[in-house]
Amino acid sequence: MMKQLPESEALAGLADPQDADAWTVRVHDLRQPLQALKILHGALRRAAAGMPAVLEMLDAQRDAIEALERQIDGLPAAAPRAGQPDVAAGAPRSGTPAAGSGPGILIVDDDALIRRAWERLLRGEGHRVSSAASLAETRALLAGGDTAFGLVITDYDLRDGGDGLAVVRAVRAATGAATPALVITGDPGAIGAEIAALENCRIATKPVDTAVLLDLARIALP
Repeated sequence: MMKQLPESEALAGLADPQDADAWTVRVHDLRQPLQALKILHGALRRAAAGMPAVLEMLDAQRDAIEALERQIDGLPAAAPRAGQPDVAAGAPRSGTPAAGSGPGILIVDDDALIRRAWERLLRGEGHRVSSAASLAETRALLAGGDTAFGLVITDYDLRDGGDGLAVVRAVRAATGAATPALVITGDPGAIGAEIAALENCRIATKPVDTAVLLDLARIALP
């Protein structure tokens, strides 16, 4: 029969690098759907303005989300998240582009939950949105003639070996303009210098606040 370790002993075992890596992956996998839920919660709250009964239910949902986030933050290898910085100063995925007209928004993220949440949020505000899961898909989309972007929102770490800065450069090469861009990362210190070197490109720390995303879209696409 397997001995049940006290919690302190079990956590001490995570000093082994392989265990620590495993916990880091688990924490990341928990944070991704939570971030999508927070984005959609923000969109629902905006849509429910003037509906007190719905807002009361959303308050309860927000409390539950915050409780879950505290639980995740307490897990081993859950690194403290930096505060949200000021950001004011293959073939394309099915279902994109859609909504709105004129310059659109390109969303690039290899996590489908996050990508779809951003799409729904921004389309709900009337924006035309295209999306891709990788640098390769971004290039395919651009090669297909979809280059009318007024804003790029991209995750920094992409699973196909590309990164968010390469996405920004690919879009700008295709459009011939310094398209405004927001690069999202869990480790802003690692890419801050690279971001600072790019004109009209800003950085945001995960998880991105819904209001920040919408304000940036309004500034870039008035």
